[in-house]
Amino acid sequence: MARKDNKGRNLKTGEYQRPDGRYEYRYKDEITGKSNSVYAADLASLREMEKKINKDMDDLLITDASVKKLTVNTLFERYMATKNIKERTKKNYIRMWDYRIRNTLGNIRVVDFKTSHVRTFFSGMQESEIFL
Repeated sequence: MARKDNKGRNLKTGEYQRPDGRYEYRYKDEITGKSNSVYAADLASLREMEKKINKDMDDLLITDASVKKLTVNTLFERYMATKNIKERTKKNYIRMWDYRIRNTLGNIRVVDFKTSHVRTFFSGMQESEIFL
């Protein structure tokens, strides 16, 4: 027997109707392993959110609040882990990252990263006559 909301509509796996009438979708982020919930006033908007979350998880994107703590260094490490390139090329990328970026731009959180950071970085390289 399928679960139903108070209007008699079938609820999918992870969907719940709260006592106050709002709808909740509970899911577990496959990357971080954390349980998360999203809420909506009606079932249609909840299912739109659900589609977006499932698409993000299929694309291996992080869907929880931990993305706010993600630094450029962590993002680069995740990118390199998924990149299918030769080992020597990967070592060269990592070596250049460690030499140029890791201690400067790498410590900035992704959500705070701006083009002004890149401009400042390159102007500093030009002043010290270091080019990529």
